Amino acid sequence: MNEKPERQERTQRQTILGLAAGLLIASWLAVAFWSQRNDALSQHEAALAVQATAQAEAEAQRNTAVREASMRATAQAEAAVQRTLAQALQMVATGQLVFDRIPQGPLIGTLLGVEALQRGGPLLEANQFIRRGLKLLPIEVARMTHDDNVTDVALSPDGRLVVSGSRVWETVTGREVARLTHAPYDAAFSPDGRYVVSGSWDTTARVWEADTGREVARMTHDGEVLAVAFSPDGQYVVSGSGDGTARVWWWRPEDLIAEACRRLPRNLTREEWRQYVGPEAPYHATCPGKP
Repeated sequence: MNEKPERQERTQRQTILGLAAGLLIASWLAVAFWSQRNDALSQHEAALAVQATAQAEAEAQRNTAVREASMRATAQAEAAVQRTLAQALQMVATGQLVFDRIPQGPLIGTLLGVEALQRGGPLLEANQFIRRGLKLLPIEVARMTHDDNVTDVALSPDGRLVVSGSRVWETVTGREVARLTHAPYDAAFSPDGRYVVSGSWDTTARVWEADTGREVARMTHDGEVLAVAFSPDGQYVVSGSGDGTARVWWWRPEDLIAEACRRLPRNLTREEWRQYVGPEAPYHATCPGKP
């Protein structure tokens, strides 16, 4: 009768002991797991710190290398500049030395001055030295050959063309671009460089297209025309003659038309138009606003 309660009590104790042991084991496992986790986190953080330190040191080394390379490059560039400057100074000194002492001194000295200036040498000394040499060296840009005496020359305002005698040339190449049909005493370019006015022994002042030599206007004196010029706006031509007169002329067709219409009292009548112009041309007022 007493065995059953004892057995139940023993079973309960065993169950309680088992649960206690299980809890103890579970607690130990939890503590072990948490400890391992903390160790792993600590190791990971330590590894990250080591990696960050290594990266920072590598970046610092790279920056140091870049700075050192830049300093070396700057030093090398400065050294090159100083060498070039020293060479330029030596060239100027040598040029000055040989300039007056050998037959080719002006040529050699000027070339040395140019070389020194190209190298960034002493600007003032080289500049003055070159100018001294240029005074002694002939400078011919172009040569225009005539068959007779050349008594007058003129340059176009932009320097592109030259008129000399009865011919128009390209300034730099010396190529002839036009030839006038009379030999002028005097010639001048219009302000825009498109036209040439010339005065001649044949008593005429003429205006020509500079690029073609085509005559576009002719004004007549009673004696040879010795001097000609354009007005600053190009509207007028002035000419001076051996007949004792200086005259101002309209030369552009539109100006002549305007002046003629200003002075004329009337237009052609229809009968005059048919007679002198022809019936096939429709009648119109030559000068608008005139009867």
